Amino acid sequence: MRNPGQPAEVTWAEVPGQERRGEVETRARILDAAIACFTQFGNDKTTLNDVARVAGLSRQTIYRYFPDRAALLEEVDAQEANQLVADVERMAADSQTLEAFLTALIENRVSLHNRYRVRQHLEHQDVGLFNSMLLSRERQLNRVRALVSPQLERALERGELRPGVDVAEAAEWIAINVASLSTLVQATSFDLDDPAAVGRFFARHLCHGLVPTQHRRGSHRGP
Repeated sequence: MRNPGQPAEVTWAEVPGQERRGEVETRARILDAAIACFTQFGNDKTTLNDVARVAGLSRQTIYRYFPDRAALLEEVDAQEANQLVADVERMAADSQTLEAFLTALIENRVSLHNRYRVRQHLEHQDVGLFNSMLLSRERQLNRVRALVSPQLERALERGELRPGVDVAEAAEWIAINVASLSTLVQATSFDLDDPAAVGRFFARHLCHGLVPTQHRRGSHRGP
C-alpha cells in the first residue's frame, strides 16, 4: 500500500512503447505522403516541403526522420522491396509453372510502375527519376535474380526446363528483362496500361528459350 505523500507509481515501460508506436505511425505517414508526391509530381519536382504539406507535418518533423530526399527515396525503395518479397512468396505458391510465375511477377512490376506513373514522368523528361532508376539498376537486378533463382531451381526439379539451361544464366536473363520494364514508354504488341497483357507477353517470350512447348500449354492466365 502506498504511504501518504509517496509519489504514485508510474509504469515507465509503457512510455517507450507508446513513443515507438507514435514514431512508427509518423514514419508511415511521411512515407505515404512521399509516395503520393512522387506519383503526382515525379522525382525532380518533389520537395520535402511538398511531403510535409501532404503529410500535414512540419518540415522540421520530416527532417527529423529523413535528412534529405535521397534518404526518403531509400526508405520508399526498401518498403517496396519488402512488399515484393511477400508478393513473390504468394506468387510462387499460386503458380504451377514457371511461365505462370513469371507472368504474375511481371504483372506485379508493371502494376507498380503504373501506380507510380513512371512512364508518364519519363515522357515528361523527369531526369531525376531516370537517374534514380539507373543508380538502382544493379540493386534491382540483384533483387530479381535472387527472387527468381529458387523458382528456376524448382522448375528444373519438375523437369520443366529445356536440357542444358543454366539456372544462373536464366536468372540473369529474366532479371535484365524485368529491370528494363521501368524504362518502357511505348509498345505496339501489347498495352502498357494492362499489366496482365505485359506479363503474358514477356513471360511467353522469356520461356520460349527456357521451357519446352509441352510444359507451357495452359500456363497462360487469360487470352
